[in-house]
Amino acid sequence: MGEMARRFSDQELTDMHDELTSLSQRFEDHKEEVHNDLGELSGRFDRHETEEAKKFDAMINAVNQNTTSIDKLTDETRSIVELHRDLQGTARVGKSVQNALLWLVKWGAVGTALAAFIKWGLEFLQP
Repeated sequence: MGEMARRFSDQELTDMHDELTSLSQRFEDHKEEVHNDLGELSGRFDRHETEEAKKFDAMINAVNQNTTSIDKLTDETRSIVELHRDLQGTARVGKSVQNALLWLVKWGAVGTALAAFIKWGLEFLQP
């Protein structure tokens, strides 16, 4: 009886065959679906990679143009920057001269006042 229990009826074998055929078809459908999705994702990635490469090239070109413009601007404004530095130096020298003259004027005012006081004292003491 143990050997008989292992045997399947024709209907059971037909049902199993149908189930295996159905599973096989579902697997093939799913495999095709995955293949199509993979192809679509691969195409999207390739387009994205191309767009990003174009953006990167545009960015590199913009940086190069900016560098060229900065170099040109630096060369064109060099004389203005030098003039500004020269004027600052002149202003410092002028401020130093002004401070020296003010110092001398202070001593001149003190000396003038002292001379006037001495003169007044001498005139006051004379008979």
